[in-house]
Amino acid sequence: MNADLGNGWTLVAPEETEGFHNTVAMVSAYFSLLEHNLVLLLPFLGFDPSKRDLKSFIGDRWGMKFKRVFPVDSNNPAKAHFDALHRIAEEYRNTYGHGGFDKFGSSILFHMEGVGALPAVLSDIRDRPYFSFTPIDVDDFEGIKEIFDAFDDWVNETAAQLAMKWIKGGLDVYYDDHFRAQVKEAMRSEDDFMEMLEYHVYKVDQAADMGW
Repeated sequence: MNADLGNGWTLVAPEETEGFHNTVAMVSAYFSLLEHNLVLLLPFLGFDPSKRDLKSFIGDRWGMKFKRVFPVDSNNPAKAHFDALHRIAEEYRNTYGHGGFDKFGSSILFHMEGVGALPAVLSDIRDRPYFSFTPIDVDDFEGIKEIFDAFDDWVNETAAQLAMKWIKGGLDVYYDDHFRAQVKEAMRSEDDFMEMLEYHVYKVDQAADMGW
């Protein structure tokens, strides 16, 4: 048994270990996309380069980006989504992006003779009193996915519906005065915005086909 353990924890709990790795990868990928989209949303949500430095914004942490794009003080849905995402970032993204070492002292290693140091996670006794060798289970995965889906639905359908149509269409985004003025004018109605979007799609396709 010791030899098997020494060959890797995946031999003991293969499905749980694979699920853990996939969940951490999902979380990392999601926050990378979130930061990307927050930058792309700027021209559609009143970005003013004379008051905010674009380069500085790009270098901000995801939480700062979020709060500048979706103010959390005056927008209760934004605050609720931010808090949910922040918890996931702290518990999963930051912890496992730093070698499984979290800020709350719940990550430990215990030593097994003939095997070495094995990782374990202690829960909050007031919440779920248990310890686990695999820090993420099916319920964790489903809960994370629900939070991500809820935020995506809010952005796509409520908070930035038209802007997300542009971004999800894969079109370039510009931060100059001309583009921001065009966007501001077009966003007065969905029909005007869709006309602008379709025109830009046409221009991109024309350039790709070299049909000048």
